[in-house]
Amino acid sequence: MNIDVYKGFGLILIVMGGVLALYTYFILGVNPLTALWIGLVITGASILLTPSQAPRRVREITVFIDKILMNITFFLETLRIFGNNLFKSYDGNVYIFISKNYIDKIPDDVEKNFIIYIDGEPVIRLVSPINKDLAKDFAEPCPAIEYVLIEYLDSADRIECVEDDDRVVVRIIRPILPSTSRLDKTIGGVYGVVAGSIYALMRGETSINHIETSPEALTIYMRLKK
Repeated sequence: MNIDVYKGFGLILIVMGGVLALYTYFILGVNPLTALWIGLVITGASILLTPSQAPRRVREITVFIDKILMNITFFLETLRIFGNNLFKSYDGNVYIFISKNYIDKIPDDVEKNFIIYIDGEPVIRLVSPINKDLAKDFAEPCPAIEYVLIEYLDSADRIECVEDDDRVVVRIIRPILPSTSRLDKTIGGVYGVVAGSIYALMRGETSINHIETSPEALTIYMRLKK
């Protein structure tokens, strides 16, 4: 499969870090948070420029990416923009929208906007590193999720999926990434990004409603918008 998920994460970190650095600078001025986002840009550039043939410590890099997503979560909590999400596919790419309010409908012309306003409330738009090239060889979402999380990211032992009308349950057996309730308020970390993005590509608009953890599994509860 001709795709490098790590380079996708590197690109999203560059874009996210740059936008967040500018946004923080204009709102709060120069402060440690600005430096954090600049560091995010540097990290993303390092990942993006790493040759695909170079040896990688896969699990360590995946944990590192998950911690970066956690930092983004902290920032969104500071801005009080969290609680609801929507994964939506545009022309083979997936965009993740985050808001404190329920997201009912997203305008069709938002690809270039980092922040949009719906009913006067800000909605953050993130770009997922998962796109149609990843899912094109799969007929169902679960095998695609399994490929990314197990074969590529080496971050779980097994994946189980259950669909019941508009409700979806994705169970990650023995996940290696640390779980936190904070990520439940945004996009669920790496596991949520992968599962939500693939379902958005193959089933349509998807939201992560709830995440449960246990010693042996992480369970993602999602809803398809039909």
